[in-house]
This record gives sequence, C-alpha cells and structure tokens, in this order.
Amino acid sequence: MKREKSKPEFEDDGRVIADMRDVERPNLLIPRLPNKRPSGQGKTAPSGGDFSREERKAAATGALAAALLIALVFIAAGAILIFALQLGWNL
Repeated sequence: MKREKSKPEFEDDGRVIADMRDVERPNLLIPRLPNKRPSGQGKTAPSGGDFSREERKAAATGALAAALLIALVFIAAGAILIFALQLGWNL
C-alpha cells in the first residue's frame, strides 16, 4: 500500500516575500567589518568630546553604583540561600 503524501507539492507563484539580493554570506574564519554605512542611515554614538568632565564622572559613578547594587543583591541572595540550607540541614 502506498502512503498518501502529507504535504502538497510546492508551486511557485513568483511573488517576492523578501529581497535577498544584498545579503552576503558571512565569512566565519576571518570576519570583516563593513566598510562604511550609507550616508543618512543610523545614528552615531556620542564621542567622549561631547561630554564635560563632570558629566563623564557622573556617568562613571552611576555605572559603578549600578554594578555594586547588582552585586549586593547577588551576595544577599547567596547569604539567604546558605542560611536556609543550614536551617534545613540542622533540622
């Protein structure tokens, strides 16, 4: 007995879903950066010259405070876990 085909035959109707003409295959052994963005596309990141010394210092302090706060949360969670495990072990 022959099994019935579960999928119908594919028939190309000629419509373009996505234009793939400008897509290139990346080189995995030697990656290379694109040469240049076309003008008018994308935003450029602000350089260090755009900020004053006080603004750079405030940004660095804010980033350091955020990192320390996250580290403090992880340390507290670890201490609570160790305390809970010790309570469970002693019972």
